[in-house]
Amino acid sequence: MGYEVTGVDLSSTMLRIARSKDRGGKIRFAQGDMVALDSITQKGERFDAAISLGQVSSHLYTDREVQSFLNSLLKILKKNGLFVLSARNAAKISDEHLNKLRLDHMISKEKMQLAILAQNSRDHQDPNTIVWRPIYLVKEKGRVDLQVREHRLRWFEFPKLRKLLIEEGFRINAVYAGPSREKFHEEKHPEMWFIATAK
Repeated sequence: MGYEVTGVDLSSTMLRIARSKDRGGKIRFAQGDMVALDSITQKGERFDAAISLGQVSSHLYTDREVQSFLNSLLKILKKNGLFVLSARNAAKISDEHLNKLRLDHMISKEKMQLAILAQNSRDHQDPNTIVWRPIYLVKEKGRVDLQVREHRLRWFEFPKLRKLLIEEGFRINAVYAGPSREKFHEEKHPEMWFIATAK
């Protein structure tokens, strides 16, 4: 479509996977931390838009980290630059899905079988942070591998995240429940998509 796109990730492994999917080699990739975007982009470079979807915001565990992210983003966005941010809604954490082992995902192909079991719980220090513990069972080429990991994922209180965006210099144009553009309701939707512009 003619856009110039830059992808940013902290992980060199994830960047390698992303590069392998960029068949035309048209995307520029940069490795670095999202709380310091202005230090990993070219000096003086300004972007028309920034998009942060999926579980990206869940890795900002403190309000200070959110503020650093938003502040660094403002430094690289043009005035009135578009910002799309998705986040999980803390009001919709369902206790009935916590502290239970459940099947998260299963793939069965000719050369590989994968089952992901998961157990989620609330973080003891922050009830709006979910501790996700996936157990990966992989059978590949006749060998079985077991891996256990742990990830902390922050869910956000809508009023607090909205306030942080405004305080750090963004104008909120709309908040949707997802890509369908249904209006977000805190008591109804598990995900919120902020559509904002840089002041």
